[in-house]
Amino acid sequence: MIHHPQRKSGKNAASFCLALLLLLFSAGCVLRPSSAEEAESLRREESRVPETEPPETVPINPPPPITEWTGETGESETDAPDPSGNPSSAGSLLAAGGKYWSFEDGKCVYRLPARDESALWPIEEMYDIPKDPWSDQPGDWYGPKWTYDEATGEAVMEYNRAEDTLNSVKKRHAIYLGDTSRKVAYITFDGGFDKGTTALILDTLKEKEVPASFFINSWYLETASDMVRRMLDEGHIVGNHCVNHEMLTTVTSEVFLSEVRDLADQFETKFPDAPQMIYFRPPGGNCNDWVLRFAEKLGYTTVLWSWTYADYDDNAQPDLGVSFDKLKSGLHPGCVYFFHTNSTTTVSLLPLAIDWIRSQGYEILPICDIEP
Repeated sequence: MIHHPQRKSGKNAASFCLALLLLLFSAGCVLRPSSAEEAESLRREESRVPETEPPETVPINPPPPITEWTGETGESETDAPDPSGNPSSAGSLLAAGGKYWSFEDGKCVYRLPARDESALWPIEEMYDIPKDPWSDQPGDWYGPKWTYDEATGEAVMEYNRAEDTLNSVKKRHAIYLGDTSRKVAYITFDGGFDKGTTALILDTLKEKEVPASFFINSWYLETASDMVRRMLDEGHIVGNHCVNHEMLTTVTSEVFLSEVRDLADQFETKFPDAPQMIYFRPPGGNCNDWVLRFAEKLGYTTVLWSWTYADYDDNAQPDLGVSFDKLKSGLHPGCVYFFHTNSTTTVSLLPLAIDWIRSQGYEILPICDIEP
């Protein structure tokens, strides 16, 4: 057997070194970092934010997760259109001129984008924006005045809103008038409550294959949900009209937010298969630049109107013949008509109006035909 004394001595040396290290540590000897490492460690410690204080960059109102509407609660989509060509954001609607609809089997079918609230945050800026009325506004919206000559088919705008009003509407991508170069009209309703009249209105729209838009509040949603179901099933757009009939130019930012968001939440809970609400109408048409801007930050296109008449009071319904003459005299290219679902006069006026508007060579289209 051959012995290797050098291996034995190496082993003894290793053992001796290990024993020496243990002795040094037990005597209080520690290994210290270099001066550079120590300085860097001290810098990190001094700059560390205490765990009891949040970082200064955390916003006061952190944004909620944005979920694109797919017809199923809680699902999401990417920003790119799906293979079928469906848009996925309100920006897509604006870029394409809003024409996301087709007419199939006697009704309109929509491919509307999901509502985009990404511009909402930070909400604090709404506190600093003045709520001043437009220069020509007494309080609520009114449209321009038109005169229509049935004999010649010519429509003349006698006056329009003030320049600051029109600039505000345009800047906030609101709608009050369609394309004035085309013979097109649009029919819209406000639904605060139902008097058994909505079903008759829907019957007329179905019979004549006309699309319409209905702006509903919380009371209507809860008490006439069967009518809302019909609206959706029969090819109409359902828009946001707030929880209550608040005058929005007078409320706080918190109230505005809850009025609009809570109504949308109620609607999406009750009708999870429906497209999200992306169109908005302020109660009473009460609006200014602040209202339009807030609605846009919440992902809505505000829809106003260019023609209406006083049909909202159950106890003072207008005469049918006078109302029909007024409707005729106000026809114009791009006309956005505004009615109320509770009006008995409107129930009788609607079939006459549809037939006459078409007899003048006009198409009646959904509001998503209008470029915001």
